[in-house]
Amino acid sequence: MARKVIWLDTETTGLDCKSHAMIQFAALIEINEQVVEEINLFFRPMTGQAIDATALKINKRKVPEIMEFPHQAVSLESLKKTLAKYVKKRDPADKFIIAGKNAGAFDVGFIRQTFLNNDDPYYGSWFFNCVRDVEALVAQAVLFRGLRPKNFKLGTLCSLYGVQLGNSAHNALSDVRATRDLYYAIAVHIRTGVKI
Repeated sequence: MARKVIWLDTETTGLDCKSHAMIQFAALIEINEQVVEEINLFFRPMTGQAIDATALKINKRKVPEIMEFPHQAVSLESLKKTLAKYVKKRDPADKFIIAGKNAGAFDVGFIRQTFLNNDDPYYGSWFFNCVRDVEALVAQAVLFRGLRPKNFKLGTLCSLYGVQLGNSAHNALSDVRATRDLYYAIAVHIRTGVKI
């Protein structure tokens, strides 16, 4: 069976997936280690979802802008149509492995909640309940290759490994592209001891 990975990142209106909203979802669909499609979707917060000014400052958005994004149900339907091109929804053995940076601790919660907020309990039809995370590889590089970054932010790690972050940090599509490149650069470093 093909190895199906979805590298993903989200931008949100805050840190709590129960009260804040996912406003951007970006992903790279990777089949057998080849990127076959990019996804970049925007989601309007629902009535009652909190919008933290600090979060908007980080992702460089303004309230009027995000309130013009497509309704969550519309963007979620678009996402599911794209996923369905690669995964058979009713087949429990055919799902994506989620990959990202800190995705299991942050992004997955927002994605699951967006499904639930839009009356769709079938998040698990698309994704396995495990995550390939750059954080785990960074820990290996710290333990076995002497990596000692000044911090563990994406930009810092990308700089150490010569990975281009793109035009702007905290744009989900730029971040996810860099995250995938960073993952493979760290994997080479761990395996060979050489930073490329």
